[in-house]
Amino acid sequence: MTYLYIQVLENKFIIQVLDNNESREIFLPEKNFTTKRLLVGDFSAAQDCLSKAIKRLAPKRLFTRKTAAVVMHPMEMYEGGLSEVEERILNELAFSSGAIKVALHTGATLTAKEAKHKINDL
Repeated sequence: MTYLYIQVLENKFIIQVLDNNESREIFLPEKNFTTKRLLVGDFSAAQDCLSKAIKRLAPKRLFTRKTAAVVMHPMEMYEGGLSEVEERILNELAFSSGAIKVALHTGATLTAKEAKHKINDL
């Protein structure tokens, strides 16, 4: 299984493969997914971008489509915490894009070791 740390910013994902501490890669959507009120307001556009990113970063497995365990970290637009709806959006976005395990994190940027511990604590 591939471990990914996904930072979600306005119309952008920054993803780090945690297995080998690779550098972070930036993925931009073909169509903007952020709206005035929501970090992920256009689910389809975000899912398309994240699915392509996970397929590129996570090696294919013979019998399963889901190959990644991820930490989803919204970096913007979470003042006052995430609502239940925002949490569900981020979880569903990760699961529908190929994740088998998802941990949500708000707050300071995580190190690779901290992100991997968050996933393993699930």
